[in-house]
Amino acid sequence: MHEASITGRVTGPYLEPLAGLPVWLFRPEFDWKTRELHWKFAEVVLTDARGEYRHVGLAPGRYYVASGSLPPTVVPGKVTIPSAQSAPPASDKRRYETAFHPGGVDSTRAVALDIKPGAEWSGINFSLKELRTFAIRGRFVNIGSVQAAANARVGVTVGLLNRDSVV
Repeated sequence: MHEASITGRVTGPYLEPLAGLPVWLFRPEFDWKTRELHWKFAEVVLTDARGEYRHVGLAPGRYYVASGSLPPTVVPGKVTIPSAQSAPPASDKRRYETAFHPGGVDSTRAVALDIKPGAEWSGINFSLKELRTFAIRGRFVNIGSVQAAANARVGVTVGLLNRDSVV
């Protein structure tokens, strides 16, 4: 059987190459019990210093491609990504949106590549927007004391704000 490949380049907002960024492949899978289409994780590779990636040795079938700093949340379905392979380099504080081929952050508009035996798909490129990120630090203490609170939990709610919002 002839193995296929998917190659491309991942760049930032100024067309600079993004090194060490994950590029994921997913395969569509229909769940007959729930009658829903899910995306099943197939493989992840990291971009090189030129922002280029190469998925090789692919079996024929349909594949969705995504890239970004964080593992994608796909709709519908659930995706499990091996965390060690999906995390961005610790030294790089910049984060980029997750986009799906042929471009855009909406997974429902992603287009699958129909991979035939021996096919070489090239030019599957991504130009990603940089995300604004924030670091939150603090310390939990017991009321009326300076002692650290035991078993404290914290939650974060993320929402989109418009220009006129007040936080």
